[in-house]
Amino acid sequence: LKMNALETEFIDFYAQMGHAFGMGDLLMKIFGLLYLEPKEMAMEDIAKKTGYSLATISNAMKTLEVSGIVQRKSKPKTRKIFFHIDKNLLRMNIRKLQVANDLMVKPAKTQIPLMIEKYKNKVKSDRSKEQLKLIKSYYHQMIEFEQIMKKWTKDLNKSSQKY
Repeated sequence: LKMNALETEFIDFYAQMGHAFGMGDLLMKIFGLLYLEPKEMAMEDIAKKTGYSLATISNAMKTLEVSGIVQRKSKPKTRKIFFHIDKNLLRMNIRKLQVANDLMVKPAKTQIPLMIEKYKNKVKSDRSKEQLKLIKSYYHQMIEFEQIMKKWTKDLNKSSQKY
């Protein structure tokens, strides 16, 4: 499977964007490739089009799945694994915010207060007191981040209805 000129240029564009956010070429190439694919794409075809091994693609797909960027699909009567990307970037970012909430904010809201409570009367050194102060600040920032994400999600939901 060979990429046409439009695919190549768009995928290169995505790879350049990824560099701005510290993401590697492979993840962004896969993103661009799946974005241009009208239907789901078999992992083997992703490997062929990108020129990477199936094992490398498999590892990259796990990363993209966890981040909420791609969805895994299976089809009856085949053992192939297929992937799909939502073409609505606003809706995709809503999912990414949900993942951030589930993996960052929820654990911080439950674990950090317990940590603060456990150590608030135990820290003696100036260094430990400063560290506890930083942890409290982290907790408050997470609470604020949660509120910001709720607003973003609401705004993105409203805007995504257009597409």
